[in-house]
Amino acid sequence: MEDRSSILIVDDKPENLFALKQALAPLDVRIVAATGGEEALKATLREPFALAIVDVLMPGMDGYELVRLLRGQEETKRLPVIFLTALYPDPGHAFRGYESGAVDYLGKPFSPEILLYKVKVFLDLDRSRRELLQQRNALEAMVIEQARVNERLQREVRERQLVERELRQTKEEAERLGGKQERLAQAAQALSMAKDLASMMAIVVKAARELSGAQGASFILPDGDDCFHAAEDAVEPLWKGRRFPKKNCLSGWVLDNGEPAVIQDVAGEPGALPGVCQGTFIRSLVIAPVGREAPVAALGIYWATGLAPDPEAVRLLYSLADLASVVMENLRLYDELKTRAEELGEQKAIAEKANRAKSEFLANMSHEIRTPMNGIMGMTELALLSEIPDQTRSYLQMAKSSALHLLSIINDILDLSKIEAGKLVLDCQEFDLLHALHAVCDPLAMTARKNGVALTCVIDPAVPAALLGDKGRFKQILTNIVGNAVKFTRKGQVEVGVRPADSAGGDAGRSRLLFWVRDSGIGIPAGRLEAIFESFAQATSSAHIEFGGTGLGLPISKKFVEMMGGSIWVESEEGRGSTFSFTVEFGQPERWPARPGAGDRAPAAGDGQGLRILLVEDNRVNQLLAADLLKARGHRVAIAGDGPAALGALRREPFDLVFLDIRLPGMDGEEVARQVRAGAAGDPAVPIVALTAHALKEDRERFLGAGMDDYISKPIEIEVLDLVLEKMARKLREDKSPLP
Repeated sequence: MEDRSSILIVDDKPENLFALKQALAPLDVRIVAATGGEEALKATLREPFALAIVDVLMPGMDGYELVRLLRGQEETKRLPVIFLTALYPDPGHAFRGYESGAVDYLGKPFSPEILLYKVKVFLDLDRSRRELLQQRNALEAMVIEQARVNERLQREVRERQLVERELRQTKEEAERLGGKQERLAQAAQALSMAKDLASMMAIVVKAARELSGAQGASFILPDGDDCFHAAEDAVEPLWKGRRFPKKNCLSGWVLDNGEPAVIQDVAGEPGALPGVCQGTFIRSLVIAPVGREAPVAALGIYWATGLAPDPEAVRLLYSLADLASVVMENLRLYDELKTRAEELGEQKAIAEKANRAKSEFLANMSHEIRTPMNGIMGMTELALLSEIPDQTRSYLQMAKSSALHLLSIINDILDLSKIEAGKLVLDCQEFDLLHALHAVCDPLAMTARKNGVALTCVIDPAVPAALLGDKGRFKQILTNIVGNAVKFTRKGQVEVGVRPADSAGGDAGRSRLLFWVRDSGIGIPAGRLEAIFESFAQATSSAHIEFGGTGLGLPISKKFVEMMGGSIWVESEEGRGSTFSFTVEFGQPERWPARPGAGDRAPAAGDGQGLRILLVEDNRVNQLLAADLLKARGHRVAIAGDGPAALGALRREPFDLVFLDIRLPGMDGEEVARQVRAGAAGDPAVPIVALTAHALKEDRERFLGAGMDDYISKPIEIEVLDLVLEKMARKLREDKSPLP
């Protein structure tokens, strides 16, 4: 399978297919062409596509029918589709296209530049989706492997614990028997602390001599077809370091058969044994296998006189051999665990590196997606503020609505990625609960009224007005749930309520609240209730086709609720409606600051009090957008395209405020801020506001740490811009006010 993304183009006219291929040629993608709906459907069964560009009017199956069929298949129901047709200016056809499941519309003849721009956005999203899927699969495989390793380690630990318990039991038995048993217990204790094979063998041969009263002991290891005498403790040298063929020595027989050998008189034995022992003090011997079922070594003890070995001494020798077998297995496990620990350390380093790469990817994707979205939404907003024909205004409002919907999808995907990466943290601030509820419910109430649905709010008087928590994430939770209720309710009402949670005894200064959203909508099938909070889940297979949505809102809301110390659940009956309930925990601020008065507002256009603002931005579209927004509010604006130009402007003339982009060519925004604060250019105390597409909370904290006073995320929200201007204007007046 190719790593490149694939694009499906569908048109019954060869010349149109050729034009599309030429327009898409600059992209590193695979283009699959189809001349009709049936051929396109067959192509989607053969391979996945990042995007489909479909003509509407085609013989046989038209574009609308093709998209409806695509939305009905599991493999293609999320495939983005752009309609390309000469019917585009007709709103009725546009609405029908969006209703059938298309995400965008382009008219013929089309602009190759606009087509390329839109296609790049969906290619970036597809590439991000595939990369995230690969990372998730890799992490899942690592987790499975880690679980398997953990299970194995736990089993080995249990086995080791069992061995240690056996060693302790052996020690206790030796203490009861006294004398030799005590020495065996000492050997067992020493063996439990042995860290390598050499020290283990030295302990064993020394203990074997002392327990048996023999004149010598040796430890024999198998080495291919030979027996290797690896260690010995004797009154005089025996065979340490020497090898003998297994077939010609008694140790080989013990290793091969797993049975002990007892020789009372070496001289009377047949075979090669007398010859091997010739020249040594050995007259009688006992050799025991180390590991009875599958011997891994042999332990021999030797006497200088012919005798019948003491049965107690032989029994103790067997016990010592068994201990040696256990210790050798433990040493093998220890070496294996050590190797595995080193491998896990390397895997951890790789995982941490991948996590850092994912964090950098999130920051870059946030910047790369939000920067063009800032231009699209901002310029659309400026166009709507101008005198334009009603039809053009209608088109622009549709474009703005689509851009907001796309931004919402992008934000959901980025939020889900940040949650999975563990990079999302809550931003606790004081906020007014009533104001937050109205901010969410008022716009949705207007949408509900248009559909003939009533939206009401029920607020228990015992609920505190002032809370301490992440207002933005709380509003996101409520918007997702209330938005779903409004979307899936065709008639009746939606009720939003809040009261103190039933659970009592919480921490002082904390409030636990219960919120509910009750609707009379389509409801959720009983078999889908458990899966409704899973990523990309829909209430029914047809819900996405009829109502749209990514299926990310509820999973993200569930994560936010849990991060706020609460839980979320749903009760529903298909065809009768649903009730979503969740609890969250907030802090209670010690005092609630008074709302700013009318005298604290930022200067408006024409009041003669405009600020002198330096806008530092390298993107031409964003320069025009930000400058027009600021000028429309009565401010004077100078523009610098990079860091050195900004420092030069600050040296030449004073400014009341600096709007500073972070990602600049050459010297970035953070370095510019540090140099300004160090006195390298102009007033070191000039207010600086970061204006950037970086959207992570840790980015905001880093910018403030670099000396900036505030932060505005792209795409620019007009209300946020006005609030920041109001805050900076108030700060300037306070700084200039004479002391009492």
